[in-house]
Amino acid sequence: MVKLAQSLVIIVLAIAAPAVASDAAVRQLGVSGALFSLSASGPVPDTPNTSDAADAADTSVRSVTAQMRHAPRKLAQAGAPVHAHPVGPATPPLPHVSTGGTPVNVDGMAAAAGASGVSGAAGEQQYVQVVGAAMAVYGKHDGALQSGPVNLHALFSGAGADACTAPGGGAASVLYDQLEKRWLLSWLAGAPGRHVQCIAVSTSADAGGSYYRYAINMVGAGGAALQVDDARIALWPDAYYLTFSLFDNAQGGYRGPRVCGIDRAALLRGRDAALHCQDPGAAFGPAVAASLEGETAPPKGTPAPILSLDFTEDGTGARLLLWRFAFASASMGEPLAIAVAPFQSACADVGAAPCIGQPRPGLTQFAPGDRLMPRAVYRHDAGDLGRVGNVGDDAGRGALLLAHAVQQRDGGTGLRWYELRAPLRAVHVYQQGTHAPDAAHGAQGSIGIDRAGNIALGYGVAGPDTPPGVRYTGRQRSDPPGRMQSEEVVVNGSGVQLGAARQLAATGALTLDPADGCTFWYTQQYLPLTGHAAWRTRIASFKFRNCM
Repeated sequence: MVKLAQSLVIIVLAIAAPAVASDAAVRQLGVSGALFSLSASGPVPDTPNTSDAADAADTSVRSVTAQMRHAPRKLAQAGAPVHAHPVGPATPPLPHVSTGGTPVNVDGMAAAAGASGVSGAAGEQQYVQVVGAAMAVYGKHDGALQSGPVNLHALFSGAGADACTAPGGGAASVLYDQLEKRWLLSWLAGAPGRHVQCIAVSTSADAGGSYYRYAINMVGAGGAALQVDDARIALWPDAYYLTFSLFDNAQGGYRGPRVCGIDRAALLRGRDAALHCQDPGAAFGPAVAASLEGETAPPKGTPAPILSLDFTEDGTGARLLLWRFAFASASMGEPLAIAVAPFQSACADVGAAPCIGQPRPGLTQFAPGDRLMPRAVYRHDAGDLGRVGNVGDDAGRGALLLAHAVQQRDGGTGLRWYELRAPLRAVHVYQQGTHAPDAAHGAQGSIGIDRAGNIALGYGVAGPDTPPGVRYTGRQRSDPPGRMQSEEVVVNGSGVQLGAARQLAATGALTLDPADGCTFWYTQQYLPLTGHAAWRTRIASFKFRNCM
């Protein structure tokens, strides 16, 4: 491994190639002080802003549907769907989701103009929420604020990575590594034309403690600067995986997704870490890496699943794409095409057809229908999955959960979701469905699975008669395939977004509590007041009664 003299590692990739690997080393930039003993220079979001001033911290994602080069591609074919796709409500209707309400249901941080990334995760004792580039820690028992909010850039004070210390910054995400009981914070920083991915790994299970610091300079072939959006991070046993959407500049020039694996063991020990990246090219849409759920890992060396939607210029499609990224060999094979029920991506024509309604005087908003929502979740030990695939073949187990926003025939949007079985080997669609129970438009969704095999789906909702709020649904593993139960409300909105229509980020996070493997934690944004930047966030927990 070659250590770089610079504080940031430069990734040099030949973007024109269909998939080119990059081998590099990310240098550890020292250890921070305890997070909440640091000075939080710059403003921290704590109260909604209802003024008429436009919010400058717009971290919206850009649609890539019209920019993709839909050239012929070499794809392998997977098996056909196992179950038919339900196109309407369940008949007879399924009961309300069997969770008994939300024991914790509290307000989190403010969410700027509604485009700021909202993420969260539960640890052994704490719940961490990040909004934009700010972080706060809450108690799991009652949701009470324990520490913060604090700006994440304070972690990089004295590290020599100037972009990571600049106030503000792009959307952040938080991940709890349940295998090692560590926290991982990741956020985009930098001025236009120069994006840097900042990464901080906790030195203990305490989210308010110290962190190892790393930074990655996002560049293309020859060191040319790239614009990046929608950065996401996922856990796999051998590596943490980061996915991005790449652009030439702030005005456009889509270059395709980037997938990077960074040596997990090295990061956890605070050492320089190997980094391997692949750029599939502009013929593919935004990608997301599957994140391991639960404490049962797949066999050592199992490649990580990387997924994307496959669609045409008008946003229609009938396939998922799955790559397998082997970190040890820095290789990502050709994508596997998985046939699914046909779909129309939500808000496919971002320039002309916003599709998320609000009550008047709120304007219709856009939604990121060209990508899978956070998070894609893989579970190796959910319920009776041991009987899936070949008996005794550990690689034949597992469930992979995905969701994305789709356009409905009535003009509204809904959430398409999938459960893929045996995704590490002979992948097939076990079940799929579209959740659109009423005229309100659900678009910002996040899916998860508990240790009993129950599935939950949290989402933001809005419509012509529905101010932006937060809801969730789910299904017990014994429910009919492809069906979700009737939804429950986390919080109803009571205001609308004023001003020019904007693209809402692929935001929100549904994560599982590692302490019991049953409790889901969901965070999402909503509007309690009318204004240009009045968004607030909500944090709620719930669990299925049959998960003991």
